[in-house]
Amino acid sequence: MMPRLAVVFAEGFEEIEAITIVDVLRRAQIDVDMVGLRSLSVKGSHDIEVKVEKLLKEVDPNLYDGVVLPGGLPGSFKLRDNEDVQNFIRAFNGKLQAAVCAAPIALQKAGALEGRHVTSHPSMKDEFSKQLYLESPAVIDGKVVTSRGAGTSFEFVAAILTVLELEEKTEDLRAAMLYPNFDS
Repeated sequence: MMPRLAVVFAEGFEEIEAITIVDVLRRAQIDVDMVGLRSLSVKGSHDIEVKVEKLLKEVDPNLYDGVVLPGGLPGSFKLRDNEDVQNFIRAFNGKLQAAVCAAPIALQKAGALEGRHVTSHPSMKDEFSKQLYLESPAVIDGKVVTSRGAGTSFEFVAAILTVLELEEKTEDLRAAMLYPNFDS
């Protein structure tokens, strides 16, 4: 049975990250639900409106194998500052918790990054421990995945697939999408 993930959309999300996450995970045949905070219509940081499928208050985290947070501003601040989102992230302790761009600040507030290596958009670097901060496109530490920004969205999804033990899907997707493998 394929994993099921919740991707949480806050007003002001980064469109490239959010859509890439959902699109590539669905291409990998992962069951993905797009979850909004207060509305089924959520506007991104570049005024692109996206229809999500569920509201956070209706979602049971026990039905999911992980949570994924697109970045963007002010969306990442809204994820960090919303107590319902924070409780939702905490419900995934021991499961996949993933965030890209500025959204790792939401994982940090929820306690998911304690003692873990992390990356983020360079503008957020000072929010994290200098000893644990890496400038890699994507960082995996246990079941926590972080990534840098819109340009690292595919690598972010590849790291999520690695944590879900579905790495073989990554190479199939690279070939089908003509996405280069920078490791070779």
